[in-house]
Amino acid sequence: MKKALFLAMAALLWACGGDDDLRVVSAGGSFTCTLSEGGDVNCWGWSDEGRTSPPDGVYRELSAGSAHACALDDDGRAHCWGLDDDGRTNPPDETFQQISAGFFHTCALDDAGRARCWGGNDGGQASPPGVTFRQVSAGLMHSCGVRTDGELQCWGSPVDGVLSTPSGSFEMVSVANGFACALATDGSIQCWGSDNHGRLDTPSGAFQEVSAGSNFACALSTGGDVTCWGRDQHGQTQAAAGQFRSVSAGQTHACAAAADEVQCWGADDQGQLRE
Repeated sequence: MKKALFLAMAALLWACGGDDDLRVVSAGGSFTCTLSEGGDVNCWGWSDEGRTSPPDGVYRELSAGSAHACALDDDGRAHCWGLDDDGRTNPPDETFQQISAGFFHTCALDDAGRARCWGGNDGGQASPPGVTFRQVSAGLMHSCGVRTDGELQCWGSPVDGVLSTPSGSFEMVSVANGFACALATDGSIQCWGSDNHGRLDTPSGAFQEVSAGSNFACALSTGGDVTCWGRDQHGQTQAAAGQFRSVSAGQTHACAAAADEVQCWGADDQGQLRE
């Protein structure tokens, strides 16, 4: 599943041309994608199986997974590209409000808030419960969502303790391989599951976004700066300095987006740190 990673740690910056500000950045498995305010998706890095070749269109949401990516167009239709093993890039023909590309599967929320998942399901990660959510995240052998009552619920493999979610009220959740992190309504972060490489050692402070990567995680503070923790063999926890609006932890690299630039750090074996 993982592409061998050989290059040393690095951090690179590129500027977004034109007047179209960046809305979000999403780091996947050795590739990166951005979504502009105008709805354009751009991807670079590991290009095998077409993972850096998004279909033409105007989009409102974006998510890069391990070897595929998905986006929602202005009508809420899902479009996925990249490696299609297990049908992970074949979404149902309906409309959605949010989408998340995982390692081998994809999950999305339909207009009623029900989770729909497709792709690999050997651990039950693509078999969501029949409750309503306001946000969902697809990982490796698990998926999690924030229910409409603010509580967390996860499904999939019982290993690693990911199904044993913390109690409380949450804004968002992000799932990776064997662990997950969630942003509470008070701005704090809680992570649970397997504690390999210190990836559950969450920072203190007030945050607005959290993203779980393969063996590390990053969070965006309410002030716009990024903090990362966990495994650091490629410099993926050495976050760039600056004020950002979006952060994303990938397999062995991470990126953060400001209005007119993206900064990425970590492994660069496939050119995933810059366009």
